[in-house]
Amino acid sequence: VTFNFEPNKETLLGDVNGDGNINALDYVKIKNHIMNTKKITGDVFILSADYNNDGKISALDYVRIKNYIMNGGK
Repeated sequence: VTFNFEPNKETLLGDVNGDGNINALDYVKIKNHIMNTKKITGDVFILSADYNNDGKISALDYVRIKNYIMNGGK
């Protein structure tokens, strides 16, 4: 799923670091956010991190992104 938050910029849901891919770097960012080690900032990145679209970044988002990666992007 992708969404447009800024004109001419398409963002991939789950791509928390904005590199165009969903990978281990993204779930590490979510883990750090949940554990208050380093908060995710920026509207685009916050929306990307809310993988289950429930309005918050939580362990559910972390698990869903991890499962997505472990299942080869499915």
